Amino acid sequence: MAKEEWRPIAGYEHLYEVSNRGRVRSIDRYIKSSRGYTRLLKGRTITPTGNGNGYKLVGLSVCGHRKNFYVHRLVAKAFVTNPDNKPEVNHKNYKRDDNFAENLEWCTDKENTKYSVRNMRHPRNVKTGTFGKGIRLRNHKYEVGVYHSGKQYYLGRFENLVDAIAVRNQWYEKMGVAKWLNQ
Repeated sequence: MAKEEWRPIAGYEHLYEVSNRGRVRSIDRYIKSSRGYTRLLKGRTITPTGNGNGYKLVGLSVCGHRKNFYVHRLVAKAFVTNPDNKPEVNHKNYKRDDNFAENLEWCTDKENTKYSVRNMRHPRNVKTGTFGKGIRLRNHKYEVGVYHSGKQYYLGRFENLVDAIAVRNQWYEKMGVAKWLNQ
């Protein structure tokens, strides 16, 4: 694991920093109080909040105006190169709260959707021919059931999504219908 490195946040250079491990902190600074004297405001690590969809947010303030930012976007802007000026950030391991720089990559909307569909993370029902996506979350476990030629095949329940995707993909490869997974 790489050593934690801190870089200033664009637009907030003298106020906040972001690390390659997905943490955000304020910087020690002097502020003028309402009574006219100057005091030191100690910097601290900012605890992110969830957006209800798995992503982490932090609120950054300047002159009393607060704005919320997604942590993964702050990390990507500071640590992940974007030579093609792509607009979206993808989490390579599908975990929306894992904001380590090595887990993030810049992509287009089409690439992001294609990546998530291929790995069964996209919320829409994607079908090719008679093959459904086949994974659903039920009672905190991932159930894999696929359709082929009008028949339903139950492949099991799994603790994590990665195992469920692997079993589903292996079944499709065995049946000779895996071509659509790489489209």
